[in-house]
Amino acid sequence: MRRRSLAIPIALLGSLTLAAGVVAGGWATVAVTEASVDPPAGAATTVELEVLQHGQTAVSWPKLTVVATNDSTGETFSTQASAQGPTGHYVATLTFPTEGGWTLSFASADLIMEGTAGMQVAAAVAPVAAPAAPAAAAFDPLALGLGAVVVFAVVAGAAIAIRGRHAGRRDERASVSG
Repeated sequence: MRRRSLAIPIALLGSLTLAAGVVAGGWATVAVTEASVDPPAGAATTVELEVLQHGQTAVSWPKLTVVATNDSTGETFSTQASAQGPTGHYVATLTFPTEGGWTLSFASADLIMEGTAGMQVAAAVAPVAAPAAPAAAAFDPLALGLGAVVVFAVVAGAAIAIRGRHAGRRDERASVSG
């Protein structure tokens, strides 16, 4: 009887000890390793991250969400980061909706994520206007008529010149044979 009464508290203590070990091991630090300087609002920018479990061991298995919070307005948005390259290296693409100071924080269902980073976002870049297409030439019937007269005059002049050469050759042949 006494053994049974000790078994329950020992089992509970063992369970608590295991649970404490699991909870103690479930955290990681996240640091920004590369980011654009003053990215413009409205444009996609890439942020590279490093995830270290217990602040020491690079890991790429946890799902990682980047949460961006506007320092002035409290506006937030989030995006998923994906593991790319060496172990512990993640990449996220962010499009900040407005300019100003933003704080990046990190979340995961797999581990408690520690770490934040600040980013300054520049004003949106105005789109460059495409050069205007040249205006289509307006139809001018007078110019068309004048062009037709010039073409007719050139063709007629050429025909007369050619005919005159042939006529001169005929006269030369007639005088030689005569």
